Amino acid sequence: MEVTIIDNSEGLKEIKEQWQHLEKNSSQNSIYNSYHFLTNWLQHHKSSIDRLVIICIHERNEIVGIAPLVITNEKVFKFFGYKKLSFLGKGDFFNFLIETRPNVKPVITKIFDTINKQISWDKIDFTHLTKGSHLVSFLLKSSVYNKPTLFFGENPIVYKKNHIDFLSFRKNHIRKNVNNYYNKLKKNYDVEIKLYWGNEGDILKRISKIHIERNKKDQHRKSLFESAKTMSFLQSIYKQDNMTLTFCLETENEIISYITCFIEDDVVHVWNNSYNIKYEKFSPGDIIYMEAMKYFFSDKSNFKIFDFGGGRYPWKFQMTNDFISMYRLNLNNIKSSKYRFLQFYDKIFQIGKILLKK
Repeated sequence: MEVTIIDNSEGLKEIKEQWQHLEKNSSQNSIYNSYHFLTNWLQHHKSSIDRLVIICIHERNEIVGIAPLVITNEKVFKFFGYKKLSFLGKGDFFNFLIETRPNVKPVITKIFDTINKQISWDKIDFTHLTKGSHLVSFLLKSSVYNKPTLFFGENPIVYKKNHIDFLSFRKNHIRKNVNNYYNKLKKNYDVEIKLYWGNEGDILKRISKIHIERNKKDQHRKSLFESAKTMSFLQSIYKQDNMTLTFCLETENEIISYITCFIEDDVVHVWNNSYNIKYEKFSPGDIIYMEAMKYFFSDKSNFKIFDFGGGRYPWKFQMTNDFISMYRLNLNNIKSSKYRFLQFYDKIFQIGKILLKK
C-alpha cells in the first residue's frame, strides 16, 4: 500500500472521480463524508483551518481508503495553543472512506501509521464515530486507542421496517395531546403542511429568520444561521434539488415550525428544527414532527430511515426505541511538548463536567 497526503483544494479536484467511486463502493459511507458535502464545506470555511490533511491509501494505483482530516490551531484559556487533528466538515457522523473488502484493518492501520509518522499534531479529536463501524471496532481492539476511545452520545433513529404503519407508530411514540394542540391551532389559524425540496420558495432564508428569533430568547445561545460561513455553505448545499428536504407547518403569511433535513438515498438526516415563538403554546415542534413522520410512513415516501440527529433530548427518545451509539477518540500526542498540559486540561475538563451534572 502507498500513501499520499493532499493539503490543497487543487489536489482534491484531482481525486474527485476516485473519491466518488469510493463513496459508491464503501459499505459505511454517509452524506457527511461525501465529496460534494465536504468540498463545499471547505470552500466556505478555509479560514477556519490551518492545514488540510486528506490521507489517501493506494493499492494497485487505485484509492482504497480516504481519511478526510484537518489541522486547526486551538486555544486553551486564551493563551495556550495546540494543533488539533480532527475530521473535515461538520456533521453527525464521521468516518474513513474504505473500499468494501473482507479485511479493512490494513487500510485503517496504514492511515494511523501515517498520522503518527507524517503528521504534526498535539491532539487527535475524532468525534461522532458510529458504533459498529470498522473504525470504532479497530479503535476498541487496539491497546493504544482503546482507553482514549469513549462513549460520546446517541443518535435516535426510526427504522420504518420496525413499525407496521404510521397509526401504530403514532400510538406508541407520539404524545396523545399533540393532536389536541393541533386541533386548537387549526381552530385559530388557517394552517397547512408544506414540503420544500432544495431551496424552493427561498426556504433557507425563511427558516433562518425563525431560528434566529427563537434563539434571541436565550442570551447564552446564538443561532448558527448568524454565521456568514455557515449560511454560504448551506446555500451551496440547498441549491441541489434532492439533497435537502424541509417540512413546514405554516399559515398563509408565516412559518409556525419546521424541520430541515439532509437527504441521503433512503435516509433522512434531521440537522435543524425550530418554531415561531408566537405559537409556542400550541406545541408546534411536536406537531411538525408528527406530520413529518406521517409523510415518512406514507406511500409518497421511499425513505427507510429517519435520523433525528445528535443531541440527548427526551422528546427524541419518546419517538423511537432505536438509536445509534457514538464514540469519540480523544488522544494527546505523548511525543508533543504540550502533552502534559493537555492531559491535565482534559482531567480538569472531565471533573468540571461531573460537577455540573450533580
